[in-house]
Amino acid sequence: MTGRTRLAAAAVDLGVVAALALPLWALWRQTGDPLAYLAADMLPGQGTYVASKGAGLVLIVLLWLQAVSAGLRGTPPGRVLAAALGPHDRNGLLVAALALGHPLLFVAAVSLRSGELVLAPLLPRLTDYYHAMLTLGLTAAVAILVAAGAGLRRRRHHTRLAVLLHRLAPAAFAAAWLHGWTIGSETRTPPFRELYVLLALSAAVVWAWRLARSIRG
Repeated sequence: MTGRTRLAAAAVDLGVVAALALPLWALWRQTGDPLAYLAADMLPGQGTYVASKGAGLVLIVLLWLQAVSAGLRGTPPGRVLAAALGPHDRNGLLVAALALGHPLLFVAAVSLRSGELVLAPLLPRLTDYYHAMLTLGLTAAVAILVAAGAGLRRRRHHTRLAVLLHRLAPAAFAAAWLHGWTIGSETRTPPFRELYVLLALSAAVVWAWRLARSIRG
């Protein structure tokens, strides 16, 4: 790695830290001091609910980084991103863990609030707008888990099926982004709202360019 690449990677690292800090700051603005949720007089499950929201916000930023770095692979910006972010597979496992943790924490919060195990949020429902968007989020989570698993499989056994399943990742990002935009309160909190829109636009530009380059051969 050249000195210039190291410097660029360090700058990207600072940008990543800022991109992760912004949604957490938006969460703080919406929910207040997280330590307050440890108080005995807090509603049951409220702290778990906030943790679920935090996991979802961090997830969307990390998923965007994965999608963009993969789209730029083989280019100078892609090499800088790879140097800054580290192994793509390792980051994919972190994304998969957050994709699993976000809905499970939500279910845990609802269950703690009701005093019994509630699995309804994990069941697909299109009966109304809110539950349709929950179902979209579940679909995104499943797609992320499948794409991450296929990525690991592809690394060890480069099969066509693993390659195709791993390519679900951009669609998973799109579904997760829309899920967060439609029913997430922090995604409408400036300045994270503007960053959230920028994530979608930049990912769309990168993958449109990648697709055009593939078509041209």
